[in-house]
Amino acid sequence: MQRHEKQPYGDALEVGAGSTFGFSLGLLQAGVVKRLWVSDLATSALTAARKRADQLGLRVEGDELGDPEMLPFADGRFDLVIAHALLHRRMDPAATLTEVLRVLRPGGRFVITGESTRVRDWASPGFARAQGSVGRVGMSRAGQARTRLPERLRTLTGAPDAGPAVPDRLRAVAAEAGAKDVMVKPEELLATVLPYPGAEPGAAVIRSRERLAQLDRKLSQFLPAAAFPTVGLTGRK
Repeated sequence: MQRHEKQPYGDALEVGAGSTFGFSLGLLQAGVVKRLWVSDLATSALTAARKRADQLGLRVEGDELGDPEMLPFADGRFDLVIAHALLHRRMDPAATLTEVLRVLRPGGRFVITGESTRVRDWASPGFARAQGSVGRVGMSRAGQARTRLPERLRTLTGAPDAGPAVPDRLRAVAAEAGAKDVMVKPEELLATVLPYPGAEPGAAVIRSRERLAQLDRKLSQFLPAAAFPTVGLTGRK
């Protein structure tokens, strides 16, 4: 979200509600958005999203089954579209982002979080290396991040890579889709690399994550975006 923009956003859509529905509910709870719709490929995800909203006493205006490349909404329907880890799972990221822009009103904003900076995590043949991704079934998110640390260190030392870094490619994808005022923002680094003291997110863990997130924001001023496990992408129609 951009603080200088007029808020709250009137009509908001979360694409892929099964991934990070708590985020959009938090925006609704905080008054950042007035009305919320959700869309997902799985009916089970939509059912879970509706149940979670009911538990919190929040109203979701609509939940629609739909593919991110064929969203079941009219042109120019929303002021804000949010998603998590959306583009790197798609075979045609530019087409997916074009569809996101289609359902936005002129001047509307999209916010996509959790996009991997590891080239091999991308499904698109034009984005991923030929050998494909390396499976890490059963590993925690922190464990996955630690295994990726050497690759990020190679980025910091300037070692050669197979083409432009993912953040640069993301900007190119957004430009191809027709987005304006595009920004790629680093997300968590230390907060994913360091292990958490326990499986349940208790108060101590939440405080630790907040402190690490503050450090990550400072590090993002000095380190390249490709050094972070994930980045966020935002822009306007």
